[in-house]
Amino acid sequence: MPFSEAFYDYDLLVRLTELSPGAIFHLETLRDGSMKFHFMSEGIKEIHPELDLNELKNNPRLGFSNILEDDLQNTRMAMRLALENNGLWESDFRVLHQDGKLAWHRVRARFNTKSDGSVHWFGTFQDISDSKNYIQFLESILHDLSHEIRQPAASIQGLFELLEHENGWMEIPFDLRSSLKTSILKLEEKIQESNARIVSVQKEKGRS
Repeated sequence: MPFSEAFYDYDLLVRLTELSPGAIFHLETLRDGSMKFHFMSEGIKEIHPELDLNELKNNPRLGFSNILEDDLQNTRMAMRLALENNGLWESDFRVLHQDGKLAWHRVRARFNTKSDGSVHWFGTFQDISDSKNYIQFLESILHDLSHEIRQPAASIQGLFELLEHENGWMEIPFDLRSSLKTSILKLEEKIQESNARIVSVQKEKGRS
């Protein structure tokens, strides 16, 4: 069952959060580096089936124990930046489950600072594996399309430049020459747009 402190209306919290996607939490971090979950919704069982809520209550660091080390550092950095900038703690990270499968999770939380120096985070954990996999799939398609188009386009453009220096080039009607040149330029624009989409997808993929 979810756990909470006495100042929560336990039954109300359960009703409000039991059907929410992902996990809703209240995490307290102290000056000495220790932490405590005051509340964790039932949704944690769906994204972290190997976690026991009672164990998590007694040892909050279990909730971060299966995050890949590089991603854990980035997640901690995102938390520090949120504190420094009075902003949103948001980070995507990979989780290694006990069955060896990797999953993508996202944390989003805002905080309140208490007079004793403790920081209280209120937020969610979400499994975003499907969206991450979709982005990777889209990136692969865009990359393949760009690669397949770029090579023949370069050949056509090179051939066009050679033809411009041939004696018979001016015998081709002007309208046809102009249309051919415009088509080549439009093709080059499409390739550049495709490359821009790849860059955009890569930025979205690497957002943390």
